[in-house]
Amino acid sequence: MEVQWTLVLFTMLTGLGAGAFAFVAVGEWLGWAQSVRRPGALVALAALILGGIASVFHLAHPLRAFAVLGHLGTPMGLELSFLALTLIAVAAYLAVEKTGSAAVRKAIATTGLILGTLLVLAVGATYVLPARPAWNTWFLPLSFLISAGVLGIFTGYALLARSRGDAAELKGVNRLALVALVAQAAVLLLYAIDVATTTDPAVAPVLSSAMLLLFWAVVLGVGTLLPFLLALSPSLAARAPMGVAAAGLVLAVVGGVVGRVIMYNVGTGYPLGF
Repeated sequence: MEVQWTLVLFTMLTGLGAGAFAFVAVGEWLGWAQSVRRPGALVALAALILGGIASVFHLAHPLRAFAVLGHLGTPMGLELSFLALTLIAVAAYLAVEKTGSAAVRKAIATTGLILGTLLVLAVGATYVLPARPAWNTWFLPLSFLISAGVLGIFTGYALLARSRGDAAELKGVNRLALVALVAQAAVLLLYAIDVATTTDPAVAPVLSSAMLLLFWAVVLGVGTLLPFLLALSPSLAARAPMGVAAAGLVLAVVGGVVGRVIMYNVGTGYPLGF
C-alpha cells in the first residue's frame, strides 16, 4: 500500500501536540516544570495546527474538509472533533496560564489532557479495520498513544534543559522518559506479535525483509533503544541534558515515522513473519 505522507505527518504532529500538552498538564498537577508550561503549550498548539493542516491536504481538495462537518460521527469526524476541542483547550490554557488561578489552570489542563488522549486514540482507531488484518488490533492505537507520550516527554525534557531547569526536575523527567520508552518497547513488541499471528488467507503476503529490518533496526533500535540508552547514562544526562533530550526527541520522531511507513506497507498483506 502506498505510504500516505500527509497522514504520517498528521498522526505524528497530533501525537506530538497531545503529548506535549499532557506534559504541561502533569506539571500543573505535580507543581513542577513551571518554566516550560507556556512554551510546552505553545509547542502543542503549533503541532496540533500543523497536524490539522496536513490532514486537510490529504484530501484531493482542501475544501472537502468542510464535508466532514456533516458527518461528525464518522471516524474522520471524531478526529476533527477531538482535534478542534483539544486546540480550544490548549488555547484556553494559554489564555489563563499567567493570570488564572491554580484551580482554573488545572481544570483546563486536565480537560486538554483528556481530549488529547481521546484525539490520539481516535486517530489510531481509524485504522482498526477488519478488512486489513495487519491493522485490525487495538495495539495499533495504543502504540500511537504511547508514542505521543514519549514525544511529549522528550519535548518537555528538551524545553526544561533549554531553560536550565532544576536538576531534580531534570532527573525526574529523565526517569519518566525511561519508563515511557520501556512501555513503548513492550507495546511495539506486543503489536508485532499480535500482527504476526494474523493468518487471514484472503490477504497476500507483502512484507519484505527490508520491512523487517526497518522494524527491528529503526522502530525498536533507533526509535526506542537508543533514546533509552542515552537517558540511562546518569553522567551523560547530568553533563548534557539538552543533548540527551534533543537527541531522544529526534530519534523518537524517526522511529515513529518509520513505524508508520511500515504500517502502510503491511496494511494489505500478511504481517511480520517472525
